[in-house]
Amino acid sequence: MTINGNAVISGDADIQGTTFNLGGTMTSNLEMEEDITVGENLSVLGELDVAGETRIKDKLNLEGDFLIHSGVENDELSDEKTLKIHTATGETEVTGRIQVGGELDVDGNSTFGRLDVTGLTQLDMVTIDNVFDLNANSNVQGHLRVNEDAFVVSVEAKNATIGANGDLHVMGDLIMQGDIDIAGSCTIEGVTFANGGMETTSMTMSGDLDVGGNASTGWDLNVYGNARFGNGLSIRDDLKIYDGSDATWNTEVGNPANFNSPILFSASKSTGDVYVKSGFNAKSVAMSGLGTFQNDVKIGHSVSGSSSVELKGNLTVTGNS
Repeated sequence: MTINGNAVISGDADIQGTTFNLGGTMTSNLEMEEDITVGENLSVLGELDVAGETRIKDKLNLEGDFLIHSGVENDELSDEKTLKIHTATGETEVTGRIQVGGELDVDGNSTFGRLDVTGLTQLDMVTIDNVFDLNANSNVQGHLRVNEDAFVVSVEAKNATIGANGDLHVMGDLIMQGDIDIAGSCTIEGVTFANGGMETTSMTMSGDLDVGGNASTGWDLNVYGNARFGNGLSIRDDLKIYDGSDATWNTEVGNPANFNSPILFSASKSTGDVYVKSGFNAKSVAMSGLGTFQNDVKIGHSVSGSSSVELKGNLTVTGNS
């Protein structure tokens, strides 16, 4: 049947075959038990309710927000939304988990309540307001800044280590409950407190070293400047004073500089003999053994002795004898 004009049907119309409407079809309600195929555009002025699965093979263009509700209550969509994508700003809100099988590139700021990553993660800048747990390796190529006391490192594995290839800046206190091993140099700008003592194989200091207690050294003690003792000086071995050396303050430990010959002053621990290469000026001298003087001896006060005196040169006495 071909109708060249309009056809108005007040009741229902059941069409068993195919209907061709070249001018289009207008109806208030359309129910179809099978498929509907639209060769061109489909415009829906009201809501589009799809009870089954919806498949879109090409792009999905939206002018409004993209919302996913948690379900249907009393034939109406639930007020709770599990996914929101705001088309005006591009912001995305997700109440559940996001699982990404490939790469996730984020150019702006992101806020995560929890982020679990099983693969490689590259982050240009991360701000963490709560606990930061690392169960695997972490490589930091830039700066790692921790405010106040928010950085706590707890390593429970037997052979676990914490390493940094670059600089590690700590603005607050750094408290170590165990040992700290430094393979390179350690520069401390402030004061170093070692309440339990300090043991080291070598230490080079360009500034002052103040020791409130005893200082013990198991090897040689090289002093390249002046040495001042505010109290007594006890020496268990020979005392020798040389005519200078070729040493400087940064002489390598284990390769000390040679002392210049000859010896200017020495005191033997075994015999008690004292040797002076040049002149010897003293306010008083008391000797219990033999004294040998190769040059002239000048005495400005009295001389007393309980043994003999041997003179190989002249004796000049200006006072009483």
